[in-house]
Amino acid sequence: MLFERSIPGGLLRYAHRVDNFLGHKGKTGLDLTEKMLNHARDMGVIPILKEVKGIEQEDEGFKIELDDMSLFSDHLILATGSLPNTSDLEGIEYFLEPGEDIFGKKILIIGGGDLALDNSLRAVSMGGDVTILHRSPLKANRSLIQEVKEKGIRIVPGEIKEIRNVER
Repeated sequence: MLFERSIPGGLLRYAHRVDNFLGHKGKTGLDLTEKMLNHARDMGVIPILKEVKGIEQEDEGFKIELDDMSLFSDHLILATGSLPNTSDLEGIEYFLEPGEDIFGKKILIIGGGDLALDNSLRAVSMGGDVTILHRSPLKANRSLIQEVKEKGIRIVPGEIKEIRNVER
């Protein structure tokens, strides 16, 4: 069984391009997650699109509590995913939805890892005017760094010291 509270694949579904998954270089995140999900189904894995509310360890395994039922499993693997650092400021987004209208808009992406550079490539492909702000050397996959530079995306070293709400 595979428990997922929304859509299987998490943030990987939104990746512009994945180069570091053996045998699948250059795939989109959506394509890769669909292939993985189909493979899992072929192997007998049953996706259950419900949030796990609780887990209890019992003598012979684990009791998994959902809203409307309880299930039992001999073994349990927790793969809780990745959540971005968040802010209480209004208007901040943590990934771009496919089809979002950002054409001609200025986009500032803060970070120097795979997710930041991948999002910058997605934003440029959607017509955004992108700048990446990072405080340390870029930590992303070399192929992402190369493509970001080839696309002419501005990369600015620096750190945010203060954020103020400015009236326009």
